[in-house]
Amino acid sequence: MRILLDECVHGELKKNLTSSSVKTVPEMKWRGIKNGDLLLLASENFDVFITSDKNIEYQQYNKTLPLPVIIIATKGNMWQDIEPIIPKIELLLESALNNEFYRVK
Repeated sequence: MRILLDECVHGELKKNLTSSSVKTVPEMKWRGIKNGDLLLLASENFDVFITSDKNIEYQQYNKTLPLPVIIIATKGNMWQDIEPIIPKIELLLESALNNEFYRVK
């Protein structure tokens, strides 16, 4: 599974998703690209997009979503908020994902 982490996702997540190939938006040199264009670009190279932008599902049309999007819906974006949900993210990544939004909290 090829995963792209949004630039707003805590960097430690990359080190902790061990079952997949993970890149970040900055590594791809895609900083500053708006969500719609970023999702289209990501769909050409990745299987899933992970973000902590809780508004993305209200800004993008679900019917034309080009790849699955996992939203980290924790109270905060600090590592101590995200670390406990890593098993939930891993479990989700092991399942068959459709091109839709998945909230993990």
